[in-house]
Amino acid sequence: MEFKKRRWMEGDFIENLDGVIFNVKGYLHPNNYVVAFVRYVPDPRGDRRRDSRKYLKLNSLEEKIRFLKQRYPDYLVFDKIFDEMVCEVPHKEILKEYDPKRKAKEILSSKDEDPLKSKMRRFIEVISSHSNVSTNSFGVSGSLLLDLHTKDSDIDPLVYGSENCYRVYETLKELSKNSEKIRTLNKMEIKALYRAKLLDTFIDLELFTKMMKERVMEGIFEDTLFSIRFLKDPGEIKEEYGEIRFKDLGEVEIEGKVVDASEAIFTPCRYVLSGLRILHGSSSKEIREVSSFRSRFCDLAKEGDTIRARGKLELVKTKDEEYLRVLVGGKRSHFMVKVS
Repeated sequence: MEFKKRRWMEGDFIENLDGVIFNVKGYLHPNNYVVAFVRYVPDPRGDRRRDSRKYLKLNSLEEKIRFLKQRYPDYLVFDKIFDEMVCEVPHKEILKEYDPKRKAKEILSSKDEDPLKSKMRRFIEVISSHSNVSTNSFGVSGSLLLDLHTKDSDIDPLVYGSENCYRVYETLKELSKNSEKIRTLNKMEIKALYRAKLLDTFIDLELFTKMMKERVMEGIFEDTLFSIRFLKDPGEIKEEYGEIRFKDLGEVEIEGKVVDASEAIFTPCRYVLSGLRILHGSSSKEIREVSSFRSRFCDLAKEGDTIRARGKLELVKTKDEEYLRVLVGGKRSHFMVKVS
């Protein structure tokens, strides 16, 4: 199937010819393929329903890989640009795309009395009004985008455009302190979230609690959990697939002081470091930054904070330079925490 999409982005979903639903990863994709990971699979045992079909949600990385190896081994390819095994769905096998911006417009203009859709509509309207960011710059992701939500589902709003993201972020900080509708997570809610995150990442509960207490990207709106993601507008992204190459140099654990956290709230997030120490592993050159595509590692530290991270050491090659970064989130053993 041919697509005229401007660029595949985080938060987008696609459905293949068999009805299996994938969430798009990153914004660099090979010609005629989409880098994406399986999320929902048609299964009579599933607790999600759309029309007459039941779906099962796959949560852990292990079960996703196992499913792909059994059902779609040809989707798992070693990508020479990323220098790793990734899941790439061919365009010709995509039945449907799910666009977050289109879904947001649909929910905002609809009189659907579905409780979760109504709550998402109010969330976007409240944040838009207080931040002076147009509702056109919001998206809706997660189960609500797919109409696979339940009464207990959370809401997953997106914001597009750097300046819009900064404004919404500051608005959330203010509202979480002064609004009755929006608040940060309490200890019980943090603990529940911690149990869910253990499927993919092991972090000490005490450290996780400390991290979450200071974040506003997750919170409670009208008694429902929200998890917001900040994305650059597609027009702000200049890189194309193949223009940047990555080389896997093994695993490292590092600690360093954050000197630039201007992109900490975005997906992918990025922290530039100085005074870096290697705690495990080795590197022949200086490591510049830590980055992650996992939203749980966004907004963990500010300039002047010290962070510790474990992840994949990568050599990043652009047309102008080469540098080293630590990419966090590809394995359960990966982590990133603020230590001071």
